Amino acid sequence: MFANEAGLTLYKWPLHKLRNGYSGEAPGEPACDDQIITVTAGLMSPYPPGIPLPDLDSRPACTDLWPTVSAPSDAEPVGLWTVVERSDGQKQWAYDEQPLYTSVRDQQPGDTFGGTSRKKDGDSPAIRVPVGPPPLVPPGLAVKSTSVGRMLTTKKNYAVYSFEQCRGSSLHR
Repeated sequence: MFANEAGLTLYKWPLHKLRNGYSGEAPGEPACDDQIITVTAGLMSPYPPGIPLPDLDSRPACTDLWPTVSAPSDAEPVGLWTVVERSDGQKQWAYDEQPLYTSVRDQQPGDTFGGTSRKKDGDSPAIRVPVGPPPLVPPGLAVKSTSVGRMLTTKKNYAVYSFEQCRGSSLHR
């Protein structure tokens, strides 16, 4: 996984279709900002748009939960690493045009608690995906993020385990 200078995992919020609209960010267009959402958007039926949300005095903004990965004003694209401009004029790093964030759920380097590996059929609108180069694994295998880290799996999502034989034990016979 890619990480910031503190070792925290970088995430993107890919755009995908919901039953009543879209969720996420289009490439090159950061949508997570510091505005506090006060009413429902109506994307999750059966609730219509405009219903007031609870706990407005303590409700966090998107960037409170997903801090942006800021880029210096003179940052230049390098390969798939690009720079996007936020609505407030600030620059933000992006990978393959997808704006990048960290997660407040990740407390130490290597944590991936902010992301999810749920399939698009059952996604929540807040799905964030850890960003990184493709893993170097043999054909037929994959690396999946889990609640406790990353796991080597088959393409059919079966965990791959290794067994270290115990010499001289009854297991070795």
